[in-house]
Amino acid sequence: MASKINSHEEKRARQGALVSFVWMAPNGVTLNEIAENVRYPIQTATGYAMQYAYDTNISDPKVLSKVRMAVHRDRDDLEKAGITISFDDALGKYRVVPRDVFVPGLSLNSEESALLLSLRAAKDRPFGPNGLLGGSFVSRSTTDSQSAVTAVFVRAKMSRHIVVFSHRRSGSFLSLVTNRNEERKIVPLRFVVANGRQYVVGYDIERDDIRGFLLSRIVDVPKMSSEIRLVGDDVVQRARDWSPREFEEGSSIDVTVSTEFAQREAKLHPRTSAVVASSEDGCSELRLSFDTESSAMAWLVMNERNVIRANGKFKSAAKNWLKETNQATKTPARGHSFSDAFDPWSSDEAINLALRMAAAVIAAGELSAKDLASMFSVDVDHVRRVFHELVMARSPQDDTRYFLPITLSDDSNDDGDYDYIAEGNAVEMFGGTDPLAWTEVFAVSLMLEQIQRLAHGTPVAKVAESLVAKIHAATDVSLSVLVPEVPFGSEIAQNIRTSALRIKYQSAGQEQPTWRVIAPVEQQFVCGEAYLRAYEMGDGGAYKTYALNRIWDVEVAGEFPASLPTDTASDWLAALLTTSNEVLIETNEAGLPLFENLPEVQVAKEPSNFGFILKIKVANADFLDRRLAAAGKNARVIGDQANRAGVAFATELANRL
Repeated sequence: MASKINSHEEKRARQGALVSFVWMAPNGVTLNEIAENVRYPIQTATGYAMQYAYDTNISDPKVLSKVRMAVHRDRDDLEKAGITISFDDALGKYRVVPRDVFVPGLSLNSEESALLLSLRAAKDRPFGPNGLLGGSFVSRSTTDSQSAVTAVFVRAKMSRHIVVFSHRRSGSFLSLVTNRNEERKIVPLRFVVANGRQYVVGYDIERDDIRGFLLSRIVDVPKMSSEIRLVGDDVVQRARDWSPREFEEGSSIDVTVSTEFAQREAKLHPRTSAVVASSEDGCSELRLSFDTESSAMAWLVMNERNVIRANGKFKSAAKNWLKETNQATKTPARGHSFSDAFDPWSSDEAINLALRMAAAVIAAGELSAKDLASMFSVDVDHVRRVFHELVMARSPQDDTRYFLPITLSDDSNDDGDYDYIAEGNAVEMFGGTDPLAWTEVFAVSLMLEQIQRLAHGTPVAKVAESLVAKIHAATDVSLSVLVPEVPFGSEIAQNIRTSALRIKYQSAGQEQPTWRVIAPVEQQFVCGEAYLRAYEMGDGGAYKTYALNRIWDVEVAGEFPASLPTDTASDWLAALLTTSNEVLIETNEAGLPLFENLPEVQVAKEPSNFGFILKIKVANADFLDRRLAAAGKNARVIGDQANRAGVAFATELANRL
């Protein structure tokens, strides 16, 4: 009996992979290249099983003939969906028409262009919070299974065609809707990226209203009908005002907390929280709004020490969620091949240093590797490796030209190094005339979202904000950054070594916080948590480490001290990492955001049936317990050196609720 390798989901993913692969090669790809890179199933010689073409001898004419027939069947399906993959008989290459690829009207300044270049360079690299950009397995944002889906909506949005698609609905604890598919007809008007999720927003024909849909819930490749529906400016504006909180999964929860903690949440998240009622015993009922049920549960788990009780429907929903923590799995803990560990040479700091070197070459007209090494106080080998690699990189839109407007001298100099020479129009080109491909829009948007979360209030976040605004104006793809991940992170970052601070801090095991006056010295992420190293002033002053999620309020208390005692525990970061162990986590798309932003995270090259397998570092049991409880049924441990599971924590929390 043949395997189900050619199932509907497999077909959808394959067609998406075909679009993505051909789309990213403006000069076209051959049939052999498609066979080598796209998962095309063929029957084996025995006729009893299926395997992928790239696992066979693809030079075999019989194999290529089968792949060609499958490709042309997929081309027919995609043509009905509004995506045309042309074939050039003279060149023997397949390609997507270029006018469907590029984003028009994008004009960037040099800072925005440099950030966009660094985002492109960071794609598919470790993207962790200890670097500039802050941490995602970014390639999932343009997964093969969604490329074809996105392409249809993009083309229909540009032409105002009606799109017909099947959408899988999902119930939450505020809804009795059961899982089912339903056909919808919309005119796509806008895209939204929020909390790492992608939505298409459009005018719903049958409901005569604006609706938003998660792209991950589109069951198959949508079909762009021949009918065009023009909508008024008021409808377009309503689409622009749409928020993920209006999505069917949007959830409001009610919890009872101390009045003081309620005030903290209202200050941190004024748009998404409200104090409903207060009592004389110092307690308040707090109502919070979230995009998803997962976000609501994550908030509960991360703040459980301050939650007196959960109220209403949320109480039973939370208990049921926690009961599913770390479900058993049959996935083996061994035999997985992981992506390369974090390479400091390809870190965000190195990328941005290389971009600054590019700016120096453009300003000077010509510089050697030794010149750059001297100017930027780095080893010349660093220049030869990192900067040279960036100079030699090809443009993602046109592989006949280079990424940066910098060329090499015809001959190497006496030391065997090339001189780097700026092209005549380099200043203009580096200012942002290189177009942005639609296939990059969502990946770039997800990375910009994380910059705004993790670098909140910093100069790079301001550049990200301006880049977001320009991408939004050109594409109607907007970002919704609702909740900064680090409480008071921007206020603290702005005052590192510049001002003394008063912080209201809740120590471990204490129910209420106390005020302290500190001199902030360093802020760091360690194994997924944010910490502040500071000198606590007053009698018996000493250096201490503070977890930022325990801070309730921050005030400027004066100038930073002119001098401080030497920090004798200068290896405090190393001390925090002494208890870290490697843990293998199996997670689906919904649970991925809880684990992907960790430094040095590695992703298994072959996904499991459940989703992703990650190798992470865990500093302490409490950290892992909370992440697993926040994930519920969406993540589970398959290998842990310290044998920690999170079930006890989840059970105790459920009983308290």
